[in-house]
Amino acid sequence: MKAHAAVFAAVAILGAALDLLTKTWVLAAVPLHGERVLIRGWFSFGHAYNEGIIWSFGPGAKILWLVLSVVAVPAIVAFFAFRRTRPWIGTICLGMVLAGAAGNAVDRIVYGAVRDFIMVYYTKADGTRAIWPLFNLADSFIVVGAILLALAPSRPAPERSEARA
Repeated sequence: MKAHAAVFAAVAILGAALDLLTKTWVLAAVPLHGERVLIRGWFSFGHAYNEGIIWSFGPGAKILWLVLSVVAVPAIVAFFAFRRTRPWIGTICLGMVLAGAAGNAVDRIVYGAVRDFIMVYYTKADGTRAIWPLFNLADSFIVVGAILLALAPSRPAPERSEARA
């Protein structure tokens, strides 16, 4: 249990710190609504504030999103603490989800919105290029952690016996 708790905490703390540092670093270098091209037509850094949730949905509900962001952090910790089984992938994935939730919660508390900066371009079915809604590392941690958690086996791998036949 202690090893899982240490890994969960380390993933969460390092992930949240990386998220907050990258937001601060990139947004200091890119003007609001500006763009710093990294791979022309494919990948850039931008600078935007999202008062809503995914794809800027619900920007008029800032207080609701703030409350949900803040409540999510202890809820994820409680979910981790009261799990019946402890597969390592689950520990790491929950740490990632907590990292993202904490990073975005800090943004909502400090800035009143989530700071987004990752810009990815894609080609629509009609052949035109478009920009995927801006996002950040916290969003990535939440999405990747949740998907892997959903796909991961719910039981831990059996312990290996030290004695071999």
